[in-house]
Parts: sequence; C-alpha cells; structure tokens
Amino acid sequence: MENNSNNPNTSERMDRNRRNNATISPLEPISWIITSIVTSIVLLGFPRIIGMRIDGTWTNFLNVEVVRGMWLFILGWTLLEIVSEAIKLVDLRHSNRVAIVNVVSCLLQMLCVIAIFGNRDIVNPEMMNRLESVEALNNGTWYNNLALHPYRIAMAVMIIILVIEMIEVLAKTYKERHSVI
Repeated sequence: MENNSNNPNTSERMDRNRRNNATISPLEPISWIITSIVTSIVLLGFPRIIGMRIDGTWTNFLNVEVVRGMWLFILGWTLLEIVSEAIKLVDLRHSNRVAIVNVVSCLLQMLCVIAIFGNRDIVNPEMMNRLESVEALNNGTWYNNLALHPYRIAMAVMIIILVIEMIEVLAKTYKERHSVI
C-alpha cells in the first residue's frame, strides 16, 4: 500500500480541511466590535439611559460625572476589544498570535473594568440612597449586601465574561495546534 502523505493532493486536502475546521466566522469579531463601540457610545455619550423608574421618577443608575471622568478607561477598554477582535478578523483562525493578543487584551481589559466599576462612586448617589433605604435590603445577608453594591455585580460579570473568552480562545488554539486530521 502506498503512503499518501507525500502526495501533494492529500497534503493540500488536509490543509484545506484544517482551515475549514478551524476558521473563525467573520460575523463573530464584527459583532463584538460593534457591541464594544455601542457600549462605549452609551457610557460616554448617553449614560442617563441606564436607569430605572422608582416611585414614578426616572433614576439614573450611573453617576454621569464619574462615568465621563472615566473616559480614558472606557476608551481603553473599547480599543483593546477592537484590537483583539481585529486580529481574529485578520487571521480568521485560532493562531498563536490570536491567543497571545487575546490574553493580553483580556488582562488589560480586566484592569480597565476594575478601574471603572471598582469604585462605589460610579453609581448615582441618589440610586444608592434609594437602595439603602429599602428595609428588606438591610438585614445583612450576603445577597442583600450584593444588591447594595450593584457596581460589584457589574464588575464581576464583566470579568467572568473576559475569563471565559480567554479560556475559549486558548482552548480553540490548543485544539487547532494539536488536531489530527
């Protein structure tokens, strides 16, 4: 029986199969780029739309002045996400370059998220006063304490998303490098 591994057609077919199995859909990075730009526009341009109606009046969730004072971290967060997704868009596969850029970007994004949402002042003081005045939230249980610190919930959710993204990209890169066709 003849060895087909030296056959150029077999090698070419293997490379084509590997590319087809390991490609990144262009819609994925494009959608994340759009999402990060929209989030940045909302946070910097229209932070008052993030709120809720309490006792018949609209209450902003975010302290607008503090959010606008965090413009550098918000833009940094957005630009890091755009760079990370642009590399995916260029390579369209899970290469070492995509993995390295993603890990570095996610770690730096976590620092931006901590800088933005790690501060109690990010929440509108009026919203905090209303939350603290709710008698049911002042009984000292852990979930009530979380409800009194919604900025920590936002920070934790965003960090978890970034960690999941890092793990996903690293796993797909590892799988691509060690796949046998």
